[in-house]
Amino acid sequence: MSTRSGFVALIGEPNAGKSTLLNRMVGADVSIVTHKVQTTRTRIRGIAIEGDSQIVLVDTPGLFQPRRRLDRAMVTAAWGGAAAADLVVLLVEAHRGVTKDMAAILDNLRNGAGRAPVALAINKIDRIKRTALL
Repeated sequence: MSTRSGFVALIGEPNAGKSTLLNRMVGADVSIVTHKVQTTRTRIRGIAIEGDSQIVLVDTPGLFQPRRRLDRAMVTAAWGGAAAADLVVLLVEAHRGVTKDMAAILDNLRNGAGRAPVALAINKIDRIKRTALL
């Protein structure tokens, strides 16, 4: 019997749903979920197990343009989580689209901010009118 494991970093703008996704995938409340931005200030890890496979999900602080030292530390922690991952999941809020901060995130990923492949997860599609979906 062989086991498999990997690290998946959840990245995106503040309040994109990273902590909620982590909690749902792990099946427990391991990361705080609130409407307040920047609640997650460090990387939070949760493990999802299915059969002989384990996925270590890494909830990261939201990515934005830092202005203060604490902001820079949070953004550095988020990019550190992406750099150490086997897969990066980029959460994008459907109703917000590509904002200035999201464009900066995409540029960083395009310029090699992480070595891992990137998967796109479009979140909060319930906030889009049905006629405007895809």
